[in-house]
Amino acid sequence: MSQTSASATYWQSFPSLPLLSKLLSDVFAAQGGAELLYGSKTPDRIQVSVMQIRFTQDSVAGKFAHGKFKDYLVADMAQTLRDGKMKPSDFPLAVVKFDKWYWTLNNRSLYVLRLASDAQHPLMASVATYDLCAVTSKFIQLRCDSLISQNGGVDEQVPQDDELDLAEQSEDGEELPEYNQEDEDLLEEGIIQFHTVPT
Repeated sequence: MSQTSASATYWQSFPSLPLLSKLLSDVFAAQGGAELLYGSKTPDRIQVSVMQIRFTQDSVAGKFAHGKFKDYLVADMAQTLRDGKMKPSDFPLAVVKFDKWYWTLNNRSLYVLRLASDAQHPLMASVATYDLCAVTSKFIQLRCDSLISQNGGVDEQVPQDDELDLAEQSEDGEELPEYNQEDEDLLEEGIIQFHTVPT
């Protein structure tokens, strides 16, 4: 099954995901998320090896969609970094620490850093680390359950693992995400992709 048809099958099987995405977007806005990620409330940055940072998506678009690199090709930015015309700190990351791993909120920037890295001497990323909130997680769980029940529940048909077309991950590392414009378009519309299974 192609990645496009697997993705479509997945979304049709979980009609409540747009509700969850909207709820998460509302929580982010109400709690001043933009100021935390991009404004004066950004935490101090530390240096972390790019090999210690995981992706939160299983695919990335070929171009940056916003920010100072808007419309630049990801591959071109990686080459510019390899050529020494830019520094790793030009691609700062926002990360969360969960289950002994750092998880990026900037998948394209991490992709650039990984492409430009040498396996023997991985680049060091400039990261701002954020805490996950257990209370927020519980609120989202309870509110999402309520929204789903108000909207008629969830379709019982769950796709098989082979329908999801997930990238295989090794025990000591992870695959780079694939370029996938369809997934990127869904993310731009505010639909968050939840089928990545962390190892």
